[in-house]
Amino acid sequence: MRQYEGLVDGGTDILLIETVFDTLNAKAASFCYRSSFLSSIILNYQS
Repeated sequence: MRQYEGLVDGGTDILLIETVFDTLNAKAASFCYRSSFLSSIILNYQS
């Protein structure tokens, strides 16, 4: 969470979360993203 907050405070426009092999890590990343940004999130799962 601190990494996301640092990027947001630094003025980043977009975060790309990719190549996640564990769904728990994907959930954690999407939670942090939603907590840090007011914009929407797009998730794409492929098996």
